[in-house]
Amino acid sequence: MHSITVTQFKDEDDDVITTAETDPPAMSVSVRTTGEIVDVDAKVDKLRPLGAEGLKELFVTCAQSAFAHRYDPLLDEG
Repeated sequence: MHSITVTQFKDEDDDVITTAETDPPAMSVSVRTTGEIVDVDAKVDKLRPLGAEGLKELFVTCAQSAFAHRYDPLLDEG
């Protein structure tokens, strides 16, 4: 079982990037505010035991979480 953590950071162009990652670490998906996926990180040794269906489910969950929170102001404005 994995939980999903959502974080944000600004890239070198000052665009906000939202990342959804699993805990324990196995996969992360990062998206721009536009919804464009800019990075996917997958730990093969952690994901292989899940099989194709488990991998698909985890990827879709991370991607949807990042996409859904891309407008949330998670960054401190201060």
